[in-house]
Amino acid sequence: MNKFFQKLFNASIFDTVDSYNIYSRIFISICIVAIVWIIGAQVKKIFISKLKKKLHDPLLAEFISNLFRFIIILIGILMALKILGMGNIATSIMAGAGISAFIIGFALKDI
Repeated sequence: MNKFFQKLFNASIFDTVDSYNIYSRIFISICIVAIVWIIGAQVKKIFISKLKKKLHDPLLAEFISNLFRFIIILIGILMALKILGMGNIATSIMAGAGISAFIIGFALKDI
């Protein structure tokens, strides 16, 4: 993370060619997160409407649709971090997501 901000500071002051590169990466990352956020909201609406018809518990339908929305947004944030060159942070987030998926799966085994 420190390397990223150091590169951003150096790019904005000393080198205009490199600054276009880092600023374009930031712009692309913001666009990816915004697009994924919108897609996640649409997927949530679709899942809620489909699951409420099939499940008897509307709270469970809401939970499952929010879970899918969270997964989609997490994938978009990880893609944005990879584009920015913060692969180590993305790897740490993936490890945490894996552990969280295990815990959620274990908690929902009776359902």
